[in-house]
Amino acid sequence: MHVLLVPITVHFDHGTSKQELVEALDLGFDSLMVDGSHLSLKDNIAYTKYISLLAHSKNMLVEAELGRLSGTEDDLTVEDYEARLTDVSQ
Repeated sequence: MHVLLVPITVHFDHGTSKQELVEALDLGFDSLMVDGSHLSLKDNIAYTKYISLLAHSKNMLVEAELGRLSGTEDDLTVEDYEARLTDVSQ
């Protein structure tokens, strides 16, 4: 067994379904990213709030995505015409 001398964190990125996010909570990830960008703004906020309450009860950090940015990340490309930038007035 090795003892680490530097702190590390394990982050679950771009969770899009309740099932996979709850599984990440159960597996003990340190933080997770709730990606509800495929939902309406109202549903995204409710979904993110629900997952955040579960995560915070386990002292887990939460990142959330409102809107959708164009570009490529993790071999997934979102074209400019699909992107919906976050509207700060919302």
